Amino acid sequence: MRRFLLVATILLLLCGVWAGWMRWRAALPPSDPQIRSSIVASQSVSVTSTAQSTIESAVPSARSVAAAAALPQPTPYARQLVKALSWQDRANVLLTAGEAEQWKKNLAELIQLGPDGAAAIAEFLQSNTDVRLGRAGLELLGVDSLREALFNALVNIAGPEAISATLQALQISADPREIALLAGNLDRLAPEMHRQDAVHAAREVLAMAENGRLSKADVAPLFEVLYHYGGSEVVPDLERACGTWAYYSAVALAKLPDGAGIPSLIQIAEQNGPARTMALQQLAQLSADHESAGAAFANQIQSGRIAEQAWPFLVSALAGNECFFENTGFAGPEGSAPPGNVSAAHVRSGNQTFYSAFKPGSLSQDKINQRLQFLEQLRAVTDQPAARQALQQAAELLMFRLRPQAGSLKREWGTRDARLCA
Repeated sequence: MRRFLLVATILLLLCGVWAGWMRWRAALPPSDPQIRSSIVASQSVSVTSTAQSTIESAVPSARSVAAAAALPQPTPYARQLVKALSWQDRANVLLTAGEAEQWKKNLAELIQLGPDGAAAIAEFLQSNTDVRLGRAGLELLGVDSLREALFNALVNIAGPEAISATLQALQISADPREIALLAGNLDRLAPEMHRQDAVHAAREVLAMAENGRLSKADVAPLFEVLYHYGGSEVVPDLERACGTWAYYSAVALAKLPDGAGIPSLIQIAEQNGPARTMALQQLAQLSADHESAGAAFANQIQSGRIAEQAWPFLVSALAGNECFFENTGFAGPEGSAPPGNVSAAHVRSGNQTFYSAFKPGSLSQDKINQRLQFLEQLRAVTDQPAARQALQQAAELLMFRLRPQAGSLKREWGTRDARLCA
């Protein structure tokens, strides 16, 4: 009898060990953190797996791995909430108002779980799946992607676990817009702490796109990450990318802090490549704030190197317009479309879409006067009709933008113009 009890006790212990091991296996993320994958989903409410399209990437940094390892195992209740949010048994069914309310409640409960909610979210994000909620989701929930909603939930959860979950998602995603969203969220969760992680991810995914591994994706958000979180150290990256994304690279170089990209723009403007006119646009726009940009642009005019057909594209830049990416990954004011004087363009090569726009309030009276003086200096060094006409148009646009004193400024410019033409 004692022998029977001993054997039964040993068997029970073995069963307990086996059950614990199985629970540990189930808690593991379903994908390797060293695999970076594109998230592809349809426009209706559906769940789409991308496990078959995983692409190998570089090993994450030691700091990121250590942070990711801090995540606890999610509880069954947290997993149940994530499953309810993912509607895995409701694919291709339109969202109703009642379901939207329940969805919001589930998401709020998941956020309230704190670290446990962050662990469950991380597990789902590692599965490389998404639920596209479509127009109904955008109208009723404010997002059309479950992944994006979960990214935002991590910001609300905050704390080390939320940072770890966000870092994990950044390490495996190969979606350009996701990279930008995650980079922005990390900067909100831990300001300036993970900017190099964001830049590293953008570099990796940009390299994948350059090798044709992202199916002609719009990579504009990657350039946003580079110029938002990188400094002079990303200039070589942008110069290399110029061969594939000439326009995106020029815009990003112009937006680097402290004019770090101006020497590269000057070099591009000296060449006869596809980015030359865009580089000239950026130099024209930067000329009021950076002497080196103004001097380079003036030298181009004085030497007669700006073609007649290029001048119409330079007018708005001389008057203070800036270039922005249509596909932005940044929410809030920095990702909002300025309403003034917008002109858009799409370049099939590299799938580049951008627009030129004026940000109201971006030019003070002193800035406008400074630009007008610069335009007068430019008119003094050229007799090219197309150049003089474009400079006149830029001056009139500047005067229009300073409405209270537009009349007096126009008369003053007219006097200058008559004197220069004499």
